[in-house]
Amino acid sequence: MGPQALLSKLVEIECAIGVKNDAALYEMVIEAQNQILRMEREGAANLRKAPEHAPISELPLAS
Repeated sequence: MGPQALLSKLVEIECAIGVKNDAALYEMVIEAQNQILRMEREGAANLRKAPEHAPISELPLAS
C-alpha cells in the first residue's frame, strides 16, 4: 500500500468520528499507524538496495 491507501484510511477515520465507538476508532488508528510503519520499512529497504554512487573524481584546478 502506498500514500493513497494511507490517505484513504485517514479519511475513513475522520468520517467515523462521532459515528463509530471508541474501540473501532482505536482499531482504525492502529491500522493507519501500521501502514505508516510499513511504508517507512519499505522505503528503508529500497534505500539499502540502491546501488552506491561512485565517488566523484577530482578535477584539475584551472590556473
